[in-house]
Amino acid sequence: MRQDLGKILLTLLFSVSLFAGVSAKVDQNAVYRGDNVNLTITAEGGDAEFPNIYEIDSFPVTGTSTARSTNIINGDITSSVSHTYSFSPTRDVIIPSYELTVDGERELTKAIPVRVIKPTASTAGADFIAELSLDKKEAYVGESVRFDIKFKRRLGAKADKVQINEPALKGFWAKKVEEESQSSEGEYIVETHTYLLFPQQEGNLTIPALEVAVGTLKQRRNNGFFNDPFFSRMTNQLQWQKSFSNAVSLNVKPLPSGLELYGSFSIGADVDKASVRANKPVNLTITVTGEGNVEDIIKFDPLIDDVIIYADEPQTRSKLINGKYVGSFKQKIAIIGDKDFVIPALDLRYFDKDQKRVITKKTEPIAIKVTGSTVTTTEPKIEKSTAIIESERETPTESTPAQTQQEDSTTKYLYLFIGVVLGVLGTYAGMNYRRKVGTKKEDDLLRAIEKAKDDRTLFDLLLPFGNIDPVIDDALIRLEANLYGKEKNSIDKEKLLECFEEHAELLGQGVVKS
Repeated sequence: MRQDLGKILLTLLFSVSLFAGVSAKVDQNAVYRGDNVNLTITAEGGDAEFPNIYEIDSFPVTGTSTARSTNIINGDITSSVSHTYSFSPTRDVIIPSYELTVDGERELTKAIPVRVIKPTASTAGADFIAELSLDKKEAYVGESVRFDIKFKRRLGAKADKVQINEPALKGFWAKKVEEESQSSEGEYIVETHTYLLFPQQEGNLTIPALEVAVGTLKQRRNNGFFNDPFFSRMTNQLQWQKSFSNAVSLNVKPLPSGLELYGSFSIGADVDKASVRANKPVNLTITVTGEGNVEDIIKFDPLIDDVIIYADEPQTRSKLINGKYVGSFKQKIAIIGDKDFVIPALDLRYFDKDQKRVITKKTEPIAIKVTGSTVTTTEPKIEKSTAIIESERETPTESTPAQTQQEDSTTKYLYLFIGVVLGVLGTYAGMNYRRKVGTKKEDDLLRAIEKAKDDRTLFDLLLPFGNIDPVIDDALIRLEANLYGKEKNSIDKEKLLECFEEHAELLGQGVVKS
């Protein structure tokens, strides 16, 4: 029995077909631009050495796979190895001949041409139609253009899944309108996706044809037990059908003077107070409203000497109303000064959509009165001594030159001594005064920080002391996020109090500016 089994195995072993051969094929000889092509090279026989293929006719290989198989036909055993290479051509290509070594013999595959077909728009009457449209044929840089993608499905045509690729919008800034509308046109149901486009460069800009894939569920054939409807639903698979839209173009004209803002706008500037105590913030709010690309308004940065400026990031809002793109721009700026200052006029330059010319609109300058300044210091008042006054009233008497010289010398040293004494006393009095003022300021500030009941109050208290200590800077950042970013950061007042105690001398010297 064992001898018979051995004979069978030997017979099978020596009956393996060693006829070596290679072949190459593609899964499709014609594709649309960018579609995948799979090249499969197969070697039959014994050991095979495949070439290293990293690109095909200059297009990179994006994926590889290997498969092995063994077949027994009429007692002959054949084995094969297949390597598959995927690539995405954008033009016609010729896949070259490749050399393989099979069982020590050199073998060559045949060259294979692959055509890349230009997508054509769906024709009228098709089950599925995709259309692109712009509401104008020419526009200025920055001018809003409505862009619609329409997908039409004939009544009764089955579409279990629809995939619309994102449009290639090179040269445009795009904003998608959230609402997707459905309507009917004749025998078609129409789904519309709307974008607002803002061209960012001049020239003839083209939006290429869009690809839409329509998937339809097809049930696999099952036998026996798996004919159950439940399992049928599990074994369904999607079959895809592609549809292409038309392409559209827009002629974009440049704006004069290098402008990027297009539309019709108004600008205003307001402050929360026209009079403020020294080193307390004045809050400036800049508002721009109108029709046009408000997102392109540049952040304002007013130039004011001898003040500290904290400028928030602008907030913009926009929406489409009756076919017009309208919006608002708002920016808040905190300004801190220790003497009177003027907020200068702020300029807004744009190309007016109606007048077709450059318009400059300005705000009015705003004068801010600062009270209680700590910059100007009062020098100690020095009184003349009684002795000096009386000596000036005495009637001079005759004296010899030597006596006169001696008296002058004595008087000079007396004046010098009195001046030194008064200077020391004045310096001591000034230091004592500043120490008392600093201590009072420190106590007042610490109490104010401790009693601050809301973020705005605490923010205003800390703002003049920015860039002094990381603890204060961190608190300001957290408070600003709470006030303008709707966050809920907690503030450690104990750390702040300790920080101000360490920097107590700054309270008597004014705010250190950056």
